[in-house]
Amino acid sequence: MAQLGDVVHDLPAFLTSPLYRRWHRHWGATSAEVTATLPGDALLPGAQFKSTRAITIDAPPDAVWPWLVQVGCLRGGFYSNDLLDNLGHPSATTVRADLQHLEVGQWIPMSPTPTPSEHNAFKVHSFDANRWLLWTKPDGTWSWQLTPTESNTTRLVTRIHAVYDWRHPLSAFLGMLLMEFGDFAMQRRMLRGIKQRAETLALSKPAANVPTVPGVYLYWIPLGAGAQVVRLSGRTFEALSALLQRRPRRDLYHSALVAVTTDAPFMIEMTPVIDSLGRQDRGVVAEGTVGTRRASRFRLFRYEIRRWRDGVIPDLTYAVASPVRVGDGEALARDVFDLVPLVPTPVWGRDELRAGEMWNSNSVTSWLLARSGIDMEHIRPPRDGRAPGWDAGLAVARRVEPEQTRPRLTANVGA
Repeated sequence: MAQLGDVVHDLPAFLTSPLYRRWHRHWGATSAEVTATLPGDALLPGAQFKSTRAITIDAPPDAVWPWLVQVGCLRGGFYSNDLLDNLGHPSATTVRADLQHLEVGQWIPMSPTPTPSEHNAFKVHSFDANRWLLWTKPDGTWSWQLTPTESNTTRLVTRIHAVYDWRHPLSAFLGMLLMEFGDFAMQRRMLRGIKQRAETLALSKPAANVPTVPGVYLYWIPLGAGAQVVRLSGRTFEALSALLQRRPRRDLYHSALVAVTTDAPFMIEMTPVIDSLGRQDRGVVAEGTVGTRRASRFRLFRYEIRRWRDGVIPDLTYAVASPVRVGDGEALARDVFDLVPLVPTPVWGRDELRAGEMWNSNSVTSWLLARSGIDMEHIRPPRDGRAPGWDAGLAVARRVEPEQTRPRLTANVGA
């Protein structure tokens, strides 16, 4: 049913693609990417169809590459409209070890025909692992380029050349219909499917800079680390706040916790909902709404709270003056662990709980620490920094009956 829904959702794009051909052939790509030379460009100089499309993936190239390697009908699929391009078989949501071998001359089947040929499949022409990949057939080329960025993301650029050989009218007509009407909607969904899977894979890799001694550790992560849009919007917010409050601007921080037990470290963080897959795998214990409850049915307007065993906090490597050891011992780590599902989940970015400040990820962190009985007096963001929402968590935690709060512990603020 979901596969049929995907097709219905893309139907307008299928029907109207020729009307905005100039735009959709360069969907997501910068002008520099459109004009750049990619592998295979010289193979079909007379191609009537050429597209260059791109997407930014919040993961390094080595988390993107495996999904390209296993592409193919009845292999890993195309991460697109499975009903149309994979006989209704769901595209892979995990990296399949049996499909990770890649060699020049290998077939990339485009249809379920048992015997692949140049009419129904591409061949691997050449590749440089984690950098670029080129598939070819007599009437088409399909290239992929993976470019790492300074913020540990990947620009994934893909280019297609297609020839309509009118010496064979029927095949040329069918090929034209496929490229002119179907290509955009299918490839856009494919790029987004790769992005979703690669970002999930990157999150599943072991975290760095994680202590092993039982206790509770606090991390101060610069707001927007690794995400330019978030960083820019955060700076704009702080500039306006500083102007209204007549004070100097400060660096903004997002906080996260790691509760280390003798069994494993648990990553505790409020984060956007990245997909509907693997909620249990990443330890999601609660969800809430961003901005307004009216938009809660849209994933873009939801957040999740994680208690992720052996998990990952994506921007942990950017943390400043961290980790801060706020408490020692197995008992305290277990207390924080037990409290995570009890965290309030009001609307992010608003003051629904009348705490005097908006609720956000810092509110979750401070609420957990205060409720676990840690003395919060000396816990502060790094020098010249600010953690919006921190005081909201403290204010809400104080409303709990005294017997419901753990005995007070003096914070150990040693890094």
